[in-house]
Amino acid sequence: MKFEIINPSDEAYIEGDFKLCCLATLLFGEGKYSLKQVDGDLEMPILMFGGLEDWLKKTFDKSSLDELFDDVSPQSLGKTLLSVHLARERTSLNNFTEHAHTLGKQLLSKKDGKTGCR
Repeated sequence: MKFEIINPSDEAYIEGDFKLCCLATLLFGEGKYSLKQVDGDLEMPILMFGGLEDWLKKTFDKSSLDELFDDVSPQSLGKTLLSVHLARERTSLNNFTEHAHTLGKQLLSKKDGKTGCR
């Protein structure tokens, strides 16, 4: 699946499973960005002002981000982070795609099977 990363900077996308895309976006965006599925109805709201636990419970039947991390492998999360890309050349000083790629490479280099995110 492909999702648009709704942000105040450049048009960007992430590809993969909805759960992984949400988790990746929360990881590199710290709740500042929302997601909207391209050609679909799945969405993640901006969560930097609160509501994360309620949204996780309603959407994934999880009560915390830790529980969501437990559902994914570092390799799958790393690959999802590496899928973040801009629609065009970057025009903003905000380079969240590079941050996402750095996190993705770090997770793919993990050998112990743990995300190391907590």
